Amino acid sequence: MNKSGLIKTIVLILFFSLGLLISFLFQRKKADDKESEQIGQVEQVEQAEQKSEAVVWEEQELNASGFGAEQTSSIPAGKFTIVEAQKISADKTNVQTGEDVRFWLTIKNDGAKVKTLTHLCFNHSGGTTFGCLLDHTLASGQEFSISNTTRFYSPGVYSVWFTWSQDKTNFYKPVNGSSVKVVVE
Repeated sequence: MNKSGLIKTIVLILFFSLGLLISFLFQRKKADDKESEQIGQVEQVEQAEQKSEAVVWEEQELNASGFGAEQTSSIPAGKFTIVEAQKISADKTNVQTGEDVRFWLTIKNDGAKVKTLTHLCFNHSGGTTFGCLLDHTLASGQEFSISNTTRFYSPGVYSVWFTWSQDKTNFYKPVNGSSVKVVVE
């Protein structure tokens, strides 16, 4: 191999190595940015949880029949620690079919340990879960205000209550959980 061929090979290897180095640095920067973004999201969630502000959503993802009152367990006060700090309420209790009704309540972790809940759901006696807030953690003594809106499309008297789960399978009313009645004409 002559000198010019050797120089071309070395230059090619240097450019290739430089390209690999730049690619590695770019991927590392991208990973660092993603990690920083995730840390920022965790910090935002922690700040929101500390403020105990009401969270409002219009999620219909987990609508399913079968979450009737008979399938929701009322539990002994000593076994679980989620309580209703403010009973469930509705902005209207007499409505026309198709009219929005907003519900809200405040729950509290009355236990000594952090409680991670997989689902925080509103349910009604028409057999529907009309939205669940997913994956929320409550520190010991922390309160959390939650609200949601739904519409009733058939006339009747509906009972609305709140349930929670920590395993995505078993749903419970808060200790001393209440319900609110809505008359739909």
